[in-house]
Amino acid sequence: MITRYGLERYVCDTGATVIHEDQYGVLYRRNHHNDEPVVAVRVKKQAVEPDGTQRECFCECQ
Repeated sequence: MITRYGLERYVCDTGATVIHEDQYGVLYRRNHHNDEPVVAVRVKKQAVEPDGTQRECFCECQ
């Protein structure tokens, strides 16, 4: 269901806890009572876009 809802949206909407944050990205954790926690990371891509911005990628850690 998280895949259909969207991982980034799920983590933001459910109030996941920030475990670690640095210049490379942010690590999130969302605990569940009867299931394994959801752990995700948001990282900045190294490549710079033509307009000077850096895109971000949101991935689930398994």
